[in-house]
Amino acid sequence: MTIYDKTILKLISFEGFNQRFEQNMRVCNTYKNAYLKTEEQYKDVFGEKKYASYDSFRIVRARKMKKNKKKITD
Repeated sequence: MTIYDKTILKLISFEGFNQRFEQNMRVCNTYKNAYLKTEEQYKDVFGEKKYASYDSFRIVRARKMKKNKKKITD
């Protein structure tokens, strides 16, 4: 049985993946490179990509951010 660190398991959720993406933004020169680095980290653990493409991730991220913003303003 493999035991994973909690920080790795957080990648499963959108929030955890997005948090890692934001961490990677600090060290990468573009958002796309930060995304690719995050996907690489995810794939190293889970053996597959989480999102089909950078554009797919951007769409999901925009929807989640808009939804969270709406919750805050309501």
